[in-house]
Amino acid sequence: MKNKLSKRMGLISAFVIFFGVLNMIALLLRTESAIGIWGIWETEPALWDGEHHALKIVILCAYALAGLALNVLAMMFMLRSVKLMKSGFFFSKANVVVLRWSVLAYFVYDLCADNYNILCGMRRFVVQSDTIFLTCILLGFAMIYNAGLRLSEDNKLTI
Repeated sequence: MKNKLSKRMGLISAFVIFFGVLNMIALLLRTESAIGIWGIWETEPALWDGEHHALKIVILCAYALAGLALNVLAMMFMLRSVKLMKSGFFFSKANVVVLRWSVLAYFVYDLCADNYNILCGMRRFVVQSDTIFLTCILLGFAMIYNAGLRLSEDNKLTI
């Protein structure tokens, strides 16, 4: 049973890593497209001739960095989980920290993704309800994982 579960987690981790790398490449290409350095894409770069330059720079940088961080954290979580399962455990303090940082990275990424149109001239900064709702759901999962860690530590101490 444990061996089958470890194999499944390994397969899921491989998918997470594969799609994480693809997503990071797409994030970098979209960021490059907004800046317009190499002109790889036929899309229009961001409108830098207007107002709110600082906001545009913050949104673009936060979008790219939070997106990359979210992908890296997901890969770290999955690889650590597979490693833990092979050793007979599932919960670790390091993964709790990764989940907490993932919640923050997701919030920043989704907030910037919702406001990415500001780079193209949109005038309003929006905070959508799904950003807050999904952040709360992810925070709840992190708290449940932390509770599982505490329960597993208590079970180790039980004779």
